[in-house]
Amino acid sequence: MSFKLAHFSDPHLGPMRLSYGFSDFRLKRLIGMGNWMFNRGRSHDHHIAAALRDDMLQYQPDHIVCSGDLVNVGAVAEYALAADYLKSFGRPETLSLALGNHDAYVPVDPKQTHDLWQEWTRPDKRGETVRYPSVRMRRNIAIITLNSGTPVPIGQAQGKLGEEQLLDLALVLEELRGKGFYRCVNIHHPPIVGLAPERKALVDAEQLRDVIARHGAELVLFGHLHNNIEAMIKNTPVIGVASASCKGTAHHAAASWNLFHISRQNRVWNTVMDTRIWSAAEQKFIDFNPAASSKT
Repeated sequence: MSFKLAHFSDPHLGPMRLSYGFSDFRLKRLIGMGNWMFNRGRSHDHHIAAALRDDMLQYQPDHIVCSGDLVNVGAVAEYALAADYLKSFGRPETLSLALGNHDAYVPVDPKQTHDLWQEWTRPDKRGETVRYPSVRMRRNIAIITLNSGTPVPIGQAQGKLGEEQLLDLALVLEELRGKGFYRCVNIHHPPIVGLAPERKALVDAEQLRDVIARHGAELVLFGHLHNNIEAMIKNTPVIGVASASCKGTAHHAAASWNLFHISRQNRVWNTVMDTRIWSAAEQKFIDFNPAASSKT
């Protein structure tokens, strides 16, 4: 079999309006809006996020994974805008979404916000409420989505899974291993201690790493750091991707997305990764590096 799995993250969709900082007033939202206007907004362009979508769809992936941070300051209007962006990728069952810290920027009414994204976050069973891990089966590929997005104080961008989600993940990984599935774990925050500074880290990254090392997975995907990163947990490749809308800065890579070619031969999974990156000079996405493969 051959399966094409695409991955992107952190589109931080715009355009942003000053009113977003004042709607349903929260001090953190107002500060975040100021940061966008004078700092973050200069490095992101929603037109690049649209170009990424168009470039990705040309490759006709069998499934798409997004690792979160669709919005910026958690304003209600942002969630509807993000839902429209998700719809533009095609049928909801073709894209699986994890929530990021910006998607949980401040406490919000789910009926006006996260519920708008349920078609991309809920598991396969129709009508089933969203519960994490959220598992979707695509042929013999299992997409296991975790939720690390949780409201945190001003100046923090940490994530947390919690004991219940970690325990359920261990059960899911073990069950799917027994059934011979390729297990792709999707999370916003990096799952390895030290990849992110403390104020931006996953607080239970060590526990997550232990679960994956003990029960195995074929691939772990994350975002959050706005850079292209490759690491390992035991025999499992851990891949981070740059922001989907970044122009490219001194500290953050230009917008990128990854395409994984997954195959199985002699009971061994083979994963080959190609990266596409935004070229400001050519105003389009181009190949970033030769294909690199890892067998799991």
